[in-house]
Amino acid sequence: QILSGDPTFTANNLLGEKNVVFSAPVENTDWYVVGVVPYSQLNSPAVTLRATQIIVGVIVASVVSVLLSLFISSNVFRRLFRLKKHMMQIESGNLDETLSVGADDEIGDLVAGFNSMTGQLKQLISDISDTENQKRKAEFAALQAQINPHFLYNTLDSIVWMAEANPAGASDMAYMLASFFRLSLSRGDDIVP
Repeated sequence: QILSGDPTFTANNLLGEKNVVFSAPVENTDWYVVGVVPYSQLNSPAVTLRATQIIVGVIVASVVSVLLSLFISSNVFRRLFRLKKHMMQIESGNLDETLSVGADDEIGDLVAGFNSMTGQLKQLISDISDTENQKRKAEFAALQAQINPHFLYNTLDSIVWMAEANPAGASDMAYMLASFFRLSLSRGDDIVP
């Protein structure tokens, strides 16, 4: 079967060893060239090449994975460090700055949530400040409403007393009281120096 026609490759066992046998006709003759190569000789370079390729592949994959993990972790840690610095600014009372969100990932969601919380905190502080100012004004107005009748009653009582004892002093006191009310009413301010 080997000597019939085109080059042929077959595998057989000669002397207990696996071999590859190939044949090819020699042109213009009835001759054939027959070669027998032990399978172990053919396979050995392939196994060595395959092992080398696997080792090189593992090394390249390891280097690439280490570099990729360093890149990803440095990116994550850099963004987390920026968030930490921003949190320290907020802690020191600087509520005006916001941090850019960056990527649409978990850290970006964390930064967006932190910016939202900072905005709400700033709004709450502003609301509390406004409420405290309104409360202080209301307390001042309440105190002033209590003081004005008492002050007027005492001043008029003093003018009556002075009118009996010192009429000229009573006239001066009535004039000063009129000036005081004219001054406080003319400007419309709550506090008059």
